[in-house]
Amino acid sequence: MSNKNLLITIGAIIIIAVVIGVIYWSSQKSGTVPGDMTDEGQAIDDLGKRLEETVAGLDVPVTNPLDEAVPDVNPLEAANPFKVKNPFE
Repeated sequence: MSNKNLLITIGAIIIIAVVIGVIYWSSQKSGTVPGDMTDEGQAIDDLGKRLEETVAGLDVPVTNPLDEAVPDVNPLEAANPFKVKNPFE
């Protein structure tokens, strides 16, 4: 490439970079970014609300297999034959 073509190519790249920078800076200043996902975010919120309404309408009985009869499974009470006072208490 000749020097003239090289200068034209570098100039075009610089102009394109400046234009992209100005567009990005102006969108940051206004508070909106190109490709902002407000519509998608709203759709996700709407879907979440509809799901919560559907789940709230279901009547699912709460069951407890132990029925508040929790077995005593503390190994320190039954397995420790030595009654020692805790020195840190």
